[in-house]
Amino acid sequence: MSEATLRQFLERLNGDASFRERAQTDPESAFAEFGPLGSHIRYVERGSRKLARSTFYLMGRYQAKLEHKGHLLGRIVDTGAELYAIACACVYAQTLAREDATRRDGAFELADLFARQARRRADALFHELWANDDASQYKAAQQVLEGRYAWFDEDVMDPSGEGAMIPEHPTPAKDRLPRAGEPVQAQAEAVQ
Repeated sequence: MSEATLRQFLERLNGDASFRERAQTDPESAFAEFGPLGSHIRYVERGSRKLARSTFYLMGRYQAKLEHKGHLLGRIVDTGAELYAIACACVYAQTLAREDATRRDGAFELADLFARQARRRADALFHELWANDDASQYKAAQQVLEGRYAWFDEDVMDPSGEGAMIPEHPTPAKDRLPRAGEPVQAQAEAVQ
């Protein structure tokens, strides 16, 4: 993918006021240059704004505690990665189509398929930002560490069967030999 093409797209998306105005008044014409992939690029633009709003809301809600919410931060990062991947796939398909017209249909079909799958994943991640079990999972993990569910270990089968999973190591020399633990100087004096 051409870095210049992606940079140009992002500059237009972020800085070109006429592009933004066209996107607000007539979304289809603003992304018409991407052809059948225009709807995916529009999704990326709208999703990026939604992700920014969600991130700022979470920053206000959790403040300094947000850095301890690893699952939540992971979902934010994963959502951004999905949006970025959609944009890259669409821009790359457009670049391939421009460079070689015989590959246009195939490139657009594959980019469309990937973008549909990535949109589904991003939508699920957006939903999980607000509807998740993070608090109850954390509470249960703390209780496991405290030993509340130790009874559960009794019913779990040992995957190693009868033997140990970790091999036994030979006994160290200082434990096997009667004088191995003594200092060298004391051994030398005893020999003389």
